[in-house]
Amino acid sequence: MEKKRSVGVTRYGVLLLFISFFNFVMGFGAAMSAGSPDTLLRLALVFTPIGLGISSAGLLLLKDWARYLFLISAPAMYFSFFWSLFEEIFKQKHLSEPISDYLIPLGYTVFIASAIYFFTRPKVKEQFK
Repeated sequence: MEKKRSVGVTRYGVLLLFISFFNFVMGFGAAMSAGSPDTLLRLALVFTPIGLGISSAGLLLLKDWARYLFLISAPAMYFSFFWSLFEEIFKQKHLSEPISDYLIPLGYTVFIASAIYFFTRPKVKEQFK
């Protein structure tokens, strides 16, 4: 018997897959740039989106291990977005920075927080059993 996937799991799975791919490309570029921070942050910029991408593919297949992997990798992604937002607000390089420099990390932070909440709900957990 095939498991039935809810619309919410499908939406979050697809969006997380897209976000993980985008962040891998952006993180890889940032990690390889000359002005990159320390090695630990470079590794986080590359490997956190990989974990999120693997888990989002598993979420679409309703694998329980994928939900656990997501709940491990998502907080790392959440804190990296939050840190990025924190840096943009408090570093204040120029007052002429585009508003997207603040809104993109804020949007990611809110989205990841809502996904963590969504995948810890009892009815969603049931789908993965």
